Amino acid sequence: MGRIEFDRDGIISLSTRAVADSVTVGQRFHVVHTILYPDTLKMMPLEEIDTGNCRVVTWNQSEEPTEDGRIRGLLELVVMTLDLEAAALPAIAIDFETPGADTLRVFTTEIDVPVRMLTAQSKDLAPLKEQWEAPRSWIFEIGAVIAALALVALAWWLWRRRSRRDVEEEKVPRLPADYVALTELTRIEAMGLPDRGEHKKYYTLVIDVVRLYLGERFTVDTMDRTTSELVSDLRIRNIDVDNLEDLLEHADLVKFARVVPPRAEEDAALQTARGIIRTTTPRVIPSNNGDDESVPATEVHSGGGKEGR
Repeated sequence: MGRIEFDRDGIISLSTRAVADSVTVGQRFHVVHTILYPDTLKMMPLEEIDTGNCRVVTWNQSEEPTEDGRIRGLLELVVMTLDLEAAALPAIAIDFETPGADTLRVFTTEIDVPVRMLTAQSKDLAPLKEQWEAPRSWIFEIGAVIAALALVALAWWLWRRRSRRDVEEEKVPRLPADYVALTELTRIEAMGLPDRGEHKKYYTLVIDVVRLYLGERFTVDTMDRTTSELVSDLRIRNIDVDNLEDLLEHADLVKFARVVPPRAEEDAALQTARGIIRTTTPRVIPSNNGDDESVPATEVHSGGGKEGR
């Protein structure tokens, strides 16, 4: 990106350098802020950084003396963006303590890096050749009519067959959604995907089980939603599922940003999925008259999913 210079009244000199002119979604880029200041000032350590629409993977703050008697401070960041349009890293405030115990503050330069679409890197498609037009013939039109009638007959036959199948399927009791989901998680665990390095497939299967279960449990469209859309939709319905947002965001990093998590985190993700299913499953509590009564899990367990009434 080049170098951006900044000078604070001749006292503090600050330059910013980023290694990439543009990035793709999930790609990491490095940002280095270099600050030169007199040894009479003391650079205060940063406690947190405003990341904007970026995710700071790692950052390091250091300082060393220079030959001219000043101090060179370095703030190095490894940044990743999940935004589809642009990576924007806001300016960072760096404080210095003066000999008189006052505070002097400078700001780094805001970093704007355009996000490069993967399709833009591919070669333009060659234009299609002009299509050959066959001479008009009534044979083709008659054939088209016959084909259309055949399709109508086939559709009617499939509809009748489907109707009979639906009637037969209604007679077969459906397995509980929580039983199906927990059984599927056990099957995924036995596959040993993390040991084979198939981290993306592992998280995809686990999250799909959780999404399918929540969709049936709360009658919500869960499969075609992003993490933020799904969590927002559940909150609008007054449904708060503990640990769901953290699990989905962690899975997004593995699936889209190619982050390789430690094995302990992968095992914990599977246990979190099991916990979400168990704490949101309705429990059956015997009533006073001897009949079983289905009660939402939130009335029996604290800390589980809370469904608004």
